[in-house]
Amino acid sequence: MNLIDSTWQLERFDLAVHTCVDYDPLFKLNCYITDLFACKFNCDNNYKVIDHRLRNRTTVVKNNYYDLEVYNKHIESGCKVWPITRCEFRFKSLAKIKTMSLEGIFRSKIREAIDFLENTSDFQSRVDDAMSKRLIQNFRREHQDSSNKSSTLFRYFVAKNAGFIYNRNILKSLFDNVCKGSFKDWLYRFNNHSVSLDLISNEELNVYCRSIRQAVQVYIQSPKSR
Repeated sequence: MNLIDSTWQLERFDLAVHTCVDYDPLFKLNCYITDLFACKFNCDNNYKVIDHRLRNRTTVVKNNYYDLEVYNKHIESGCKVWPITRCEFRFKSLAKIKTMSLEGIFRSKIREAIDFLENTSDFQSRVDDAMSKRLIQNFRREHQDSSNKSSTLFRYFVAKNAGFIYNRNILKSLFDNVCKGSFKDWLYRFNNHSVSLDLISNEELNVYCRSIRQAVQVYIQSPKSR
C-alpha cells in the first residue's frame, strides 16, 4: 500500500500569542493593526465576522503568503477555553522556500512578525489616508442628494462609522473635506453629546504592539524554544 509512503512538506507556520484582556474593548485597535499588516504585506483579502448574537468574533487579513487574524478565542471554543483574545500570525507557502533550513525559515518568519510590530508607524500614513478617502467618498455618496448639509448629518455619519475612524488624523481629514468651521470646536461638542469615539493615539498603538512583541520575544528566548 503505497499511500503510507507519501511525501509530506511544510506548508505553514503559525505564531500565536494571547491575552486575558476582553476582546471587545480591543476590537478597534486590532482592526487597525490588521489594516497596518495588510498594508505591509499587501493582503487584499480582509474581513470581519460578527455572529448572530452581534458579538465581534474576528478580524482577518490574508494573501497567499501571510495571514494575520485576531479573534475571540473564548467564543471560538464555545466559551470553554481561556484566554479571551488571540493574535495569530500565519506564514504560508513555506515549501517554496528552497534556500533556507527549517530553523532558518522559523527564525526569519518570527523576525518578520517582530519587525512589523516594531515599525507599524511606517505604514500609518498610508492606512490613514486610504481610510480617510474611503470615508469621504462614502459620506458624499450617502448625502449627494441631500439639501441638508448640517453638522447633524456629519455627527450621525461619524457615530455610524466610528469603528473605521481609528484616530484623530482620519477624523480631521474627513472633517476638513466635508465640513466647515473649527474641527477642534466640533470635536469638543461631539464628545459632550455623543458616545466616545475611542480614538487611538500613537502611544496606545505603540504600547499595544510592544506588549505583543514582548510575548514573542520572551518565547523565542526561553529554553523550550531552542
